[in-house]
This record gives sequence, C-alpha cells and structure tokens, in this order.
Amino acid sequence: MDKSKKILIVVGGVMLLLAPLGMFAGIFAPTFQYFIVYPVAISLFLYLTKQL
Repeated sequence: MDKSKKILIVVGGVMLLLAPLGMFAGIFAPTFQYFIVYPVAISLFLYLTKQL
C-alpha cells in the first residue's frame, strides 16, 4: 500500500474519532446535520479501507 494512502486512512480515522469528542467537549454544537452526516462518513471510511 502506498504511504500516501496509509496517511489518508490514519488522518481520516483520527478525525472521525475526534469528532464526537469535540461535540462532548463543547467545541461545536451537535446539530441534526451532524447526526445524519457522521454515520455516512463512518460507512464511507469503512468501505474505503476495505477496498484497500
């Protein structure tokens, strides 16, 4: 696997892990859009990692 793809997977995974923590820490407010977009982002991330 290319190094750039590994970096993209790690950065994307870390961002997806930190997003809920930011909501609980009060960095950004939870909105209806967040609860719709976040599961889609997780699904897309898992799909992309399976393809590699």
